[in-house]
Amino acid sequence: IMIALKKLAIFLPVLLFPLQTYADESAIDCLTKNIYFEAKNQSIAGQLAVALVVINRVKDKRFPKTICAVIYEGPTYESWKTRQIPDRCQFSWYCDGKSDNPKELTAIDKAQWVAWLVLNGHVFDFTRGATHYHANYVNPKWNRHKEVKRIVQIDDHIFVPAL
Repeated sequence: IMIALKKLAIFLPVLLFPLQTYADESAIDCLTKNIYFEAKNQSIAGQLAVALVVINRVKDKRFPKTICAVIYEGPTYESWKTRQIPDRCQFSWYCDGKSDNPKELTAIDKAQWVAWLVLNGHVFDFTRGATHYHANYVNPKWNRHKEVKRIVQIDDHIFVPAL
């Protein structure tokens, strides 16, 4: 019970006094899909971190200024496993040539809840401004620079700062 009370004490100020909000229906839909396809098998912390990367990109002048534009930036190509995705594709699920219709109802509901929390400013950016992440079993080209330092690993995603 003490651990639960300590967690509540940490999040209560954010719940009562939300940070900046990005919530509109299209933003929630886009972010929900991104969380679902990028992190449906991750913990809540992992899903929150994926959503926070999108928010950090919206804040970064090098990326588009809306949630949906950040997520859908880049063309659609065949699976990333074939290594035919150009660097401009931001999220592999959008470029893999597979259906973008979620099939797991429980997972999409959870992703929508996470998206709502983040978009309504109820989550502190514990990724410390990360604008990129990758699975721990891949090494993307952008991650091969010597100056790239990991911020945190959550589940099987490694989060890195603005490049």
